[in-house]
Amino acid sequence: MSDPVKAVEASGAVVAADPQVVDGDSPVLTGHESTVSRLSKLPVVEQSISGASALYGKVKDSSSLVGWTLGKAESAVSKAVDVVTPVTSCLPLKTVDSLLSKSLDFVESKVPAVKLPPQEVLSSTKQFIAGKVQPAVNCACAVKDCACAVKDYGAKKLTALTGHGSHDQVEKTDHEKPASEKPELPEKTPSSEKKRNEI
Repeated sequence: MSDPVKAVEASGAVVAADPQVVDGDSPVLTGHESTVSRLSKLPVVEQSISGASALYGKVKDSSSLVGWTLGKAESAVSKAVDVVTPVTSCLPLKTVDSLLSKSLDFVESKVPAVKLPPQEVLSSTKQFIAGKVQPAVNCACAVKDCACAVKDYGAKKLTALTGHGSHDQVEKTDHEKPASEKPELPEKTPSSEKKRNEI
C-alpha cells in the first residue's frame, strides 16, 4: 500500500459523488473523482504525500527491526480496511463525499493559490511582502536623510554664529566628559577669592 489515496479509494471508504454499486454492496468510482483523489492532486498535498512517503521508506529501510515492525503495522491496517469495507456500504458516503467535494470547490474558488505549486506560492508571497515593505523602508531612509540634512544645517549655522569649532566636531560639555578629561579647578584660597571679588 504505497499510495494511501488508492488504498482508501479501493476500500470504498470514500466514494465519488456519483458511485455505482457493483456486486450488490460495494461502491466503486465512475468518471467522477472522489474528494480524496482531488485533494491528493493539489500540489501542496501531493508534495507533502510524496515527501512523507519518501521519509517513511527511508525509516522503514533504516533497519530490519523497524522494517519488520512497520510491515506488521501495514498488514494490520490492510486487514482493518478489509473488515471495515462491508460496513462502509451502509454509511451515507455519497452524501459526505458530495459535501466535501462542494467544500473543496468553494476553497478552490476563493483561494486560487491552493492550486499552485508551493515554490510558486512562496515566491509570490515574498514578492508581495517586498512590494509592501520596500516603500516603508524607502520612506524611513528619506526621513533619516532629511534628519541628517537638518542636523548638518544646524551645525553649520551654529559654527557660523559662534565662530569656532567645526560642524562635524561637537564638543562635550564638562558634565558629559569623563573625569579624566575634565579640567582641574584651582583650589579656593583666600587670595583667589579676593581677586574674584575685585573683578
